[in-house]
Amino acid sequence: MTLRTRRVVFYAFIFIFIAAGIGVVFYSQGWRPVWQNNGIAFQKVGGIFVETNPKNVQIKIAGKTFEDKSGLLQSGTFITDLLPKNYKVDVEKSGYYGWQKTVSVKSGMVAETGKIILVPEKISALPISTSTDISAFWENGQNFIFLNKGILYYFDQKTATKIKGNNLTAWSDDGSKFITQDAKTQIYYLYNTNDVSKAAGLNFIFNNLAKTAISEIVFHPADSGKLIIKGKTGLYIFDTNRLSVDAITSKSISSFAVENPNIFYVSAGEVRVFGLLLKNNDLKFTLSKELANQKISKIVSNGDAVAIIFQNKELYIFGQQNPAGLKIGEAENIIASPDNQKFAFWNANGELKIYYIDDYQKEITKTAGDISILETYQNGVKNAYWYKDSRYLTIETKANTIYFIEIDDRQPINNYVISDNSSNAYYDQNSNRLYFSKEGGIYFANVF
Repeated sequence: MTLRTRRVVFYAFIFIFIAAGIGVVFYSQGWRPVWQNNGIAFQKVGGIFVETNPKNVQIKIAGKTFEDKSGLLQSGTFITDLLPKNYKVDVEKSGYYGWQKTVSVKSGMVAETGKIILVPEKISALPISTSTDISAFWENGQNFIFLNKGILYYFDQKTATKIKGNNLTAWSDDGSKFITQDAKTQIYYLYNTNDVSKAAGLNFIFNNLAKTAISEIVFHPADSGKLIIKGKTGLYIFDTNRLSVDAITSKSISSFAVENPNIFYVSAGEVRVFGLLLKNNDLKFTLSKELANQKISKIVSNGDAVAIIFQNKELYIFGQQNPAGLKIGEAENIIASPDNQKFAFWNANGELKIYYIDDYQKEITKTAGDISILETYQNGVKNAYWYKDSRYLTIETKANTIYFIEIDDRQPINNYVISDNSSNAYYDQNSNRLYFSKEGGIYFANVF
């Protein structure tokens, strides 16, 4: 072999070494050659992070099955080396309904499924009361008030005690007190759960102190010894221990909402906020003449946003970005999410929608003001509750079917039937239980 040949071979090996090294570096950084119509192109791979409850699931992506690697040190499974495109993700576990979603993987990015809640195929509903005549019930701290043949009872899971009134008006956040009302006499009764044999009539005391009648009443969010009362005129804080009344406003109000530590209320065409801690009473927004003349059926606050449903069923959102109010559409009811980022609302046609108050960047990306339509329940929505992580909703339809639906609107939207022929659904975040009545009895299920 001549000197020239040896040099050519030597430099060839150097070139191959450098090229291979560069290739290894680029490969380790996620770049892959992809055949396209016009030749070879290089794309950087991405990944999908899958997190589930319960664990030990099977994950299927693009025809391949991946083992669930979640455990003590990591909450989910990271699946890498995926070229940028859409993937169908299937999550399966024996005894549970499957979960499916089309997930878009972008170059160099990790797409997330969010925490997937798998729903059991067979849900064991355990009885609390098997009476066949319970028409309505309310729960707080695993104690119950139920209506049986028009008579109200307090049930501490041992003894059912007859109490006054025929409807529950309010239950304190700490579960220590509740208020009932007699629909015929319009009298409100205050009870302490330590001794439900005694009840204090509220109307006479409050009327004498505030010189107005009770129109609406809720508990103070931080002190169960205080009540927030909307009178025929004015809004008041009634201290039941000191028997004193402080006026928030003496003007007539059309609606109010309590979101600790504030009270939002509407009076004389103004939306105002009263701070329960600093006792300040500030103007929040001024309604237009058109809206100021309309009656209000509901007001809900969530962070800095205020949602108002007027009596004509029109929903408006007020906030820093839209102080004059943004008309959203028709709504029968609206509920605020626990994370203060979203409203869920539904209309008479059974359309369930999510309104995003702020920019939302988690498993899905939404901009403040975005509205997504999740589902249309043909029989209409009766009530709804947010799941504690603000990613799912429990829906009770007017046809007495209970659903569990995700807010992730990437297709398909997973929507599960929890119970048929059931009503009075109530989800308790503290116990993570779903309560409902079925065949006249009260049941609960640890669904999630």
